[in-house]
Amino acid sequence: MKIPKEKLFFKVFDAISLKNPANFLEEVFRILSEELPIDLVILWILNQRSNNVYCLWTKAEKRPEIKYVDKNLVVYKEYVYIPDISKSDNKAIEQIYKHGFRAVFLMSLLSEKDKRLVLGIVSKKANAFSKDDLSFLCKIQKALSSALKLWLYQKDLKKEIEDLKRKINEKEYELQVLYELSKSLGYTLSYDELLNLMAQYLHRVIEYDVVATLLVLDDVQKLVIYPAKRVTKKVRKQIKEKILDAFFKLKGEKPDQLQVIQKEVINKEETEIKEINSVFQVPIISPEEFNIVGLILVGSEKVEAFSENQIKMVYRVAQHASESLQKIRNLLNLEQKRLETVLELMQEGVILLDRSKKVIYANPVGLKYLAQLSGISQGERLTRLGYVPIEQFLTPLPAGQWHILSIKKPEFRVFEVGSRLVENGIDQGGWIIVLRDVTDHRRALFKYRKALEGAISALTTAIEKRDPYTAGHQRRVAELAREIAKEMKLPDETVNCIYLAGLLHDIGKISVPLEILTKPGRLNEPEYEIIKFHPVVGYEILKDIDFPWPIAEAVLYHHERMDGSGYPKGLKDGEIPIEARVLAVADVVEAISSHRPYRPALGIKAALEEIEKNKGKLYDPAVVDACVRVIKKGLSRNKSWPLYISKNM
Repeated sequence: MKIPKEKLFFKVFDAISLKNPANFLEEVFRILSEELPIDLVILWILNQRSNNVYCLWTKAEKRPEIKYVDKNLVVYKEYVYIPDISKSDNKAIEQIYKHGFRAVFLMSLLSEKDKRLVLGIVSKKANAFSKDDLSFLCKIQKALSSALKLWLYQKDLKKEIEDLKRKINEKEYELQVLYELSKSLGYTLSYDELLNLMAQYLHRVIEYDVVATLLVLDDVQKLVIYPAKRVTKKVRKQIKEKILDAFFKLKGEKPDQLQVIQKEVINKEETEIKEINSVFQVPIISPEEFNIVGLILVGSEKVEAFSENQIKMVYRVAQHASESLQKIRNLLNLEQKRLETVLELMQEGVILLDRSKKVIYANPVGLKYLAQLSGISQGERLTRLGYVPIEQFLTPLPAGQWHILSIKKPEFRVFEVGSRLVENGIDQGGWIIVLRDVTDHRRALFKYRKALEGAISALTTAIEKRDPYTAGHQRRVAELAREIAKEMKLPDETVNCIYLAGLLHDIGKISVPLEILTKPGRLNEPEYEIIKFHPVVGYEILKDIDFPWPIAEAVLYHHERMDGSGYPKGLKDGEIPIEARVLAVADVVEAISSHRPYRPALGIKAALEEIEKNKGKLYDPAVVDACVRVIKKGLSRNKSWPLYISKNM
């Protein structure tokens, strides 16, 4: 039994008012289907962005798939009734007919410029709805329209709220990144570190493929490329051209000595960038002079890859960078003034060369030496120092060593020359040269050494007077040790130390009773223990003398052996100083070759056999090899050894 339309209206209205807007339609049309011949309800949503059709309710168990949407679907009045779809030429409802539906009542629920809503109430029967039914459906149109609008607007509002939350989260993240960047830049003290920080922080907020930073400020002309992926030569050239072209248009001049640096790829597993299709560039402006000192280029392979917000973000980063650049610039200017003051007060000459060996800076002493040694001044190319080509001085030596330059005109002078290569990218760099006049120092040192050697020689002679059987032993050990050290190409200072230590290596025997030193037979155990103590006595005698070399230590350890079997401390391998290792071999060779109170000389052949047999065990292999070479050369520069060797070979 059908209920009156008034009661039906209130029942529908209650369903619309009380139910959740997302679910009310199903309840409404379930109620209506009990009184009206409704089999399906469809909603068309037509707008500028997308067109969709939704099956809101159906009497059938399975919802029909109606996907076709005609964006030109128009309901000219508030409603249109098509009693028999088979006789209609409306393409929008053709699919309804294909699913076995015959009659449709179309309601216009919303008609705006950018959005339209059309509701279709469909029946399987042709001419399904009576005038009374149509009149009733027209009455509930406004209620349905309001409810559907509310449902749709709630969806839009929810989406807008989600978009707003996302934007707020993005903005919070960007502000956090900017805060961290600003904080980091506050501690930055170099241009390179500043450019690196900019690229790192931009990578956290922008999905770029490459960032390039150009800086042209004071003496700095640098283009640094920070690729997220591998970069081809073509892309590198494209980046350089784009950024220089933009800089030229903004500033009016291109850098003449640009240094181009490409940093390590961030995402190594990614494919290489073959072309830049999206790019924008932001200027870096000096806050004090208000002129452009650089550019930030951000590029991507994607077309239209960057949003307006991302571009604004890079502008903010550039602003922070500008302030930090000025701070670094002021600091560097202050440090440069301090450095120039220090260099002006230095007694050494300091000269800076570029890669073409042109003098780009020299302190006052350096200018004086340039004029004296090369006849040039600042700005000219340096080809020689004295008569020596400059290339010979540009090879760095180990720490503590200097090149030596001697000149005779206009007066005899000796200079120490040091150099260091300054690496600064592909196109820039050069050398720092330091010259110091050591003529007076070397003359004083020569006199001091001569006096020292004289005193040591006198002391050695006094010791030999006490023990005539070992007369000349210390001198011969010293001479052989010096030749071994030269053969090993040890530094000159080490060679001098070894020679003087050789002259003094047995000074501790002054404490040994004469009857033990001159005993014709072999020593017993107590006597040998007394002899073994002589390196310690020698060390105690020499340790408080202010030698410029470790002579006391060389004397103390000259009886140590590589396997730890020596005395007085049983040192091994690298624990034994090189000076003592050289003395050990020279001492053994001389002792075996010479006469002793308890035996005649065994000869040089026996001495060589001893050190060869125990090479690596008792004696340093490198020292043994050098000694063998020296002996075989005949020690041609020595006065006593050649004759001595020829007699005993």
